[in-house]
Amino acid sequence: MARKIEELVQQFLDQLNRMHYQHFYIDGMQPGVDFRSIRLEIEDDPAKRKPIPILLSTGWGSGWEGILPLAFSLACRGYRVILVSLPGYGDSENPPRRYYREHLYRHHAQAVLAVLRNFGISKAYFVGHSMGAEILAEAAWYSSEICEKLVLFHPTGLKKIGFFEKFSLFWKFTVSGARLRWKHYRGLDGCDKAFEVLIKFCGEQRSPWWGRFGQRWAEFSQICQGGLIKRVKEIKSKIIFISGSQDTVYNAWKSRNILIEALTKEGFKANIIFDNPHNPTLYHSERTANIIVRRLSGA
Repeated sequence: MARKIEELVQQFLDQLNRMHYQHFYIDGMQPGVDFRSIRLEIEDDPAKRKPIPILLSTGWGSGWEGILPLAFSLACRGYRVILVSLPGYGDSENPPRRYYREHLYRHHAQAVLAVLRNFGISKAYFVGHSMGAEILAEAAWYSSEICEKLVLFHPTGLKKIGFFEKFSLFWKFTVSGARLRWKHYRGLDGCDKAFEVLIKFCGEQRSPWWGRFGQRWAEFSQICQGGLIKRVKEIKSKIIFISGSQDTVYNAWKSRNILIEALTKEGFKANIIFDNPHNPTLYHSERTANIIVRRLSGA
């Protein structure tokens, strides 16, 4: 018997309240990671649970609270979902400066892999958005035996960004995130019901900017290096690219998508979600979840 949506939301909230925190060792440092594991009891038959969990990594400037609507949508489809706030995000401690000034993506990748080891997970789907896609690509490169499939939607790092273009892109990222949050708080234009869950929690997370700007700028500079294509060519796992036709961050014009151009040039194919903006974790998360599930199942 299927559960009512109210029951699923309550399960989701209850599990979000169960805090998990772990320190891991890397390069003489011991940063901490705040994370959550979500498994909803959708039906009375446990056999209908999906056997392989999904590791979710959100984009630049957000901890796990920024991907809650998508996490809820995927959990409602029977998946166990692992959410991570990387060091310097959400309620995770600020790491030492050396953490983000040297080998930043390697350190972030080891953080998410430490979470999987904490749960004893030997296989997982890696699903990353924006900067989170680059980080999970790095994690898949280090641990291809764990990554069953790698889903990269609206990934950064596909194109090297020049000095002056860098400031324009920074502005686009900031405005895009602020605009989407305003639209959802106002209940406008594609607001998912699951966003009500986010509203209850996002206010409790630490600011990604206050006392953390140095790390944000280091991450943004890494985004602009354009290193993703080189990395994905070295990954053994199956890779799925997803992009949105209304990605105002990487669309120079409505008829041109920089991500698609970069992928096509390198011989990759992307799945297009029409009318989706750069951040589909907050906007049309149900539609995004359906696309991800179909691609994970091979459809």
